[in-house]
Amino acid sequence: MPVSRPVLRSLLVVGLLVGGVLAAVGGLALRAPGVVAVGVAGLLAGLTAAAIAHDAPAHTLRATVEAGALATAGTVGALLVVSGMAVLLGAPVTVGLLAAVLLAGLLRCGRRSGGAASAARPPTLVPTLTLVVEPATLDELERRDPRGFVRWISEGPLPGSDPAEYVRGGPASGTEAA
Repeated sequence: MPVSRPVLRSLLVVGLLVGGVLAAVGGLALRAPGVVAVGVAGLLAGLTAAAIAHDAPAHTLRATVEAGALATAGTVGALLVVSGMAVLLGAPVTVGLLAAVLLAGLLRCGRRSGGAASAARPPTLVPTLTLVVEPATLDELERRDPRGFVRWISEGPLPGSDPAEYVRGGPASGTEAA
């Protein structure tokens, strides 16, 4: 049974509020070494994501910066939420909840994967960078050939499918490759 948009939005707002409270508690509970560790982890995640986005075939400065900022914010936020959970719920409950979330993510990735496309590209547990890079790529494909892009999308593209046969009449080479 599908869930209506207002219910999903309400759950999202409640989740963000709870996450914000947990992050605030976690941030206040950390001592200086913990704050430094969270900052360094965020910096490393941001730099890694920016480097990966920069190496993408159709990279732009905006996509690179967005990937880095999103990875930094996500990492810092997640670590502060975990810290807040540990303070309020205790370490054993926090570890149990994190294990359950990780297991659910692995099961969901396993259910999504299947067929030849999954053999070529292993499932990822961190879809954040993919979500940042892929919209930029899709925007570029749509900008280059709007009609071909619509044809590709209307056929219901599968993950890992190649839009080259729809966009600009075929595969491009060199710097024009999509």
